[in-house]
Amino acid sequence: MQLFDRSTQYLHLVQTRNMPKPDRGRRAIVGWQFVFTLLSGILIPLLGHTIGKPEDSLYAYCVFASAAVLWMLWTWVKVNGTLFDPYGFVLVSAILFNLSHCVLHAVGLTALGFFDHFNLETSFQTVGAATLGIMCMHLGALMLPGTGDQRFRAVIRPGATSLRGPSVIGGAIVAVAIIPAAIETGTALAFSMSHSYGAFHLEDAIVGLDAWKRILAVSLLPGAFYFLVGRPRSRGRQLLTFACVAATALTFFFVGDRSDGTMTLVAALWLYDRAVRRVSRTFLAVLMAALLVSFPLIWITRGLTGSERLSADVWINALSKVENPVQSSVVEMGGSLDVLAYVIELVPDARGFDFGMSYLWAVGSVIPNLSGELHPSARRSLEMWLVSTVDPYQAAHGGGKGFSVLAEAYVNFGWIGIVAIMWLVGTGFARLTRWADTTHDPAVWAAIACLLLVAPKLARAESLEIVRAIVWYSVGLYAACSLLQRKQRKSQPASLSVAPKGRDFQIPLRLPFDRNPSQL
Repeated sequence: MQLFDRSTQYLHLVQTRNMPKPDRGRRAIVGWQFVFTLLSGILIPLLGHTIGKPEDSLYAYCVFASAAVLWMLWTWVKVNGTLFDPYGFVLVSAILFNLSHCVLHAVGLTALGFFDHFNLETSFQTVGAATLGIMCMHLGALMLPGTGDQRFRAVIRPGATSLRGPSVIGGAIVAVAIIPAAIETGTALAFSMSHSYGAFHLEDAIVGLDAWKRILAVSLLPGAFYFLVGRPRSRGRQLLTFACVAATALTFFFVGDRSDGTMTLVAALWLYDRAVRRVSRTFLAVLMAALLVSFPLIWITRGLTGSERLSADVWINALSKVENPVQSSVVEMGGSLDVLAYVIELVPDARGFDFGMSYLWAVGSVIPNLSGELHPSARRSLEMWLVSTVDPYQAAHGGGKGFSVLAEAYVNFGWIGIVAIMWLVGTGFARLTRWADTTHDPAVWAAIACLLLVAPKLARAESLEIVRAIVWYSVGLYAACSLLQRKQRKSQPASLSVAPKGRDFQIPLRLPFDRNPSQL
């Protein structure tokens, strides 16, 4: 492993020695982002006092928010070269779930939108808070030192060498989890055949030691990810990972869970692109378009039983009810902005600020629940509080309204939280993106892929829903892999696969290992 690490360090040094230094263009982008972020906050009181009609103030701010959306997408592509990276996924998810209705309102397509459900003052405050928060997140990402410095990124992919840490850890988890995962998948499909998607929320929660089978089933994908990067050139491991991903994603889509199914595909495709070979961007565009078209169909049909959804007539009838599938998907996803509006109305009048307690309880969820009752952290869920407050009937029937990173930041620290917490989120995911671009440790890629199984959900969920998965599967498994990897010693030279501009080829390395690569 030491030989592998030193060879990759030397190769990376050779590739980056003559790279251009950060140009003034990136610094200018950061400067303008700072200006636009300030403007997104200043316009909230300014438009409210200078424009007479509230509806005109709201429309003017939505036009600004729409321009901000285009600016954020363009600047990240300009600085980092792609949206197909960890921060890019979080940015797109945040925009779709929190700012898409602003874009629709700016172009006059809000007949089914968010603005019909709240008064104009609340709508204006909500749009302003969402725009300010996401702009702060983007500012944090752009300000991270080193972002965008490497304009030529040669993707270093491991060759045929087997890495002991990920292979042992991932293989053991797959071996233990594959049977419980198959049982849980079969149970979910059988239940779905005679029940609608909503019936899943009416089931009694499985807690404590009784949930062991479900916990093992959930660990299958993380185990498969680590097992794959242990020897990414292995056809057998690729097929095993593909089977696990396909079975998981198709099950989620069939029962009606679109978000988890989509995140499964995103995480797997990113890992494959990073560790095996470059995924065609045309394929990614076609897949994204297919998902946007299928989302409203799944939403319409998931109120039926699985046996009814197997009929082609049902899908044809559902398709006839959707005039514009893409617009319908955006409208439905953008409904998550409701959560922030409710929070702004209720906090601090009906509920005081949490001052960080929700984050502490989220961290507490990492500790396994060995009792027969609901986990103490789960009993303090912000999502449960919200639906019980604004819609007791839905809460009594197992429903929910979700939550969001923006709403949780506001519940904890108000407008200060919107600025500070979102800036930290942007900085954190930008750092992960840079780490993924510069490291040559496959276990890091697997850890980030496990994080991507839940991280984009931040746009419509509270931290309680994702912290345990991040600590267990990203931090915990990566630490275990690193511990085992340190014991691995190889006598033969390492072989690396270097893929500049999307091409894969093998090169042997004969390097002067008796010298420090940093001094070459």
